[in-house]
Amino acid sequence: MRFLQDVGFSVVESRRVCGRFPAIFGYGIENNLRPKYFYLVRDMKRDGREEVNKFPQYFGFSLEKRIKVRHLHLKMRNVDREVPLNRMLLWSDQRFYKKWK
Repeated sequence: MRFLQDVGFSVVESRRVCGRFPAIFGYGIENNLRPKYFYLVRDMKRDGREEVNKFPQYFGFSLEKRIKVRHLHLKMRNVDREVPLNRMLLWSDQRFYKKWK
């Protein structure tokens, strides 16, 4: 919870995120949460608080194997900011790549 508060989440928001995605307690901050959060904010240019509040499961996906690959695929098609995180990450490869060829 402290990491979330350090990057601007309120106590209430932090509790809600952790309650909706308790697996977050098992993730390391420096090698997992921080890189994913800052990729979301800096590279994907999204509002980190808003996105994580809506979809805390974001932290459960591999940064290298899922998040970056799909983000760059969408960015090449100029739709990266339009696609919600849950669609970007939850959809199967078949469904994802069929939708955004």
